[in-house]
Amino acid sequence: MSIHSPACRPNITVLGIKRHKQHNLRRFFSSRWGQLKFSADSPMLLAEVAAQSGTLLVWAAREPASLKARAQASNVPVLRIEDGFLRSNGLGSLNAPALSLVLDRSGIHYDASAPSDLETLLEQGAFDPATLAEAARLRERIVALGVSKFNLKSNADHLVRARPGQRRILVPGQVQDDASLRCSVTHLHDNLALLRHVRSNAPDAWIVYKPHPDVEAGKRQGSLSEMLLHELADQVLPGADITQLYAQVDEVHTISSTAGFEALLRHLTVVTYGTPFYAGWGLTQDSQPLTRRTRRLSLDELVAGVLLRYARYADPHTALPCDAWHALACLSNPSPPRLRLQPRVRALLNYTRTMLGFPRAVVPLKD
Repeated sequence: MSIHSPACRPNITVLGIKRHKQHNLRRFFSSRWGQLKFSADSPMLLAEVAAQSGTLLVWAAREPASLKARAQASNVPVLRIEDGFLRSNGLGSLNAPALSLVLDRSGIHYDASAPSDLETLLEQGAFDPATLAEAARLRERIVALGVSKFNLKSNADHLVRARPGQRRILVPGQVQDDASLRCSVTHLHDNLALLRHVRSNAPDAWIVYKPHPDVEAGKRQGSLSEMLLHELADQVLPGADITQLYAQVDEVHTISSTAGFEALLRHLTVVTYGTPFYAGWGLTQDSQPLTRRTRRLSLDELVAGVLLRYARYADPHTALPCDAWHALACLSNPSPPRLRLQPRVRALLNYTRTMLGFPRAVVPLKD
C-alpha cells in the first residue's frame, strides 16, 4: 500500500492534526490523484467521507472514543497515525519535520489493549533471509551513526560516573500525559514511581536518569523536583545525547519508552514495566504479561518488522516517499545551515510560516 494512498482510496480526510503541523501530513499523503483535507469530527463527517468513497486518518492519541464503531457502520476505513521510530532532527514539539510515520488499521503500536498491525506482523509475519540481513545492516548502521528518534546532538555532560564494575542502569524519563504511557498496562504510572521502583530493586546500582527532551523544553508534563531526583538517582543528565549514554550503561529500565527499543539495537539488557511494542517477544525482561505475543523473535526480526515494514518514510526536502536507508541518511547528514537561531525562535518562525501556508524555513539549531 502506497504511503501516498492509504487503503488505496484517493480521497483522504484527516482528524486530530493541529494546523501548524499539517504540512508534515501533506508530505506523506498528498497526491495528484485525490484530495487531502483536514477536518474536525462532527455528526455528518462519516457520511461525507463515505459519499466520497474516502479514507479517514486520525492521529491515534486524539481518536474520538466512538469513531471506530461509527466508521464501521458507515463502511469507512480508519487508519491511525503516529510518529515513527526514526522521526526527526529535533523535537516534534518544536515543529521539526517528521521523516517517519506509522499507519495502523487495527489499533496502534503503543496500545496493547488490542492487537495492532505491528503486533500482528511480528506475531505472524514471515521474514526471509534477505530481509533479516538488511535489518542487521540497518541496525548496525543506526548504532554506528548514533541515530535516535529525535537525534538531539549535544555537548552537555554525558559522562556516567559509576565505580568500575558497578551495575549501571539508565532510566529514561517519559512525558507524563504521553499516549504510550497512558495506554501502557502497568502499576507504575509516572517517572517518580518508576525511579522509586528501580532504586528499591537495585539499591547498589548506579542509576542515571535522563529527562525527556520534550519535558526539558517545557512543552510537556513530567518534570520532577531536583530534590526527589537526587534522592533516587545517582546522576541526572539533562540535555545529554541519549546515544552517548547507551554505550556507558548495562541496562535500560523503562515503562514504555522508545529508548528501550533503541537500547535493544545496542544489545543492552532492557527491563520493561509496561507494555511497549518491543516487549513480550523474548528480547526484554518484562513485568507485565503479554499473552497474545507467543512468538520468540530474533533482534533482526524485530527490526525488520518495526523499521522496514511497519514504519513509512518521506524526505522532508523533496516531499517524496523514501525507504529507511534514505531516512537514515537524512538524519545523519542534515542539510547545511543557512541561519543560526535559538530553537524557540526557529519553532516560532516555522509555526508562523506554516500557519500562513508557506513552506517551512530550513533553520538549524544554533551551535
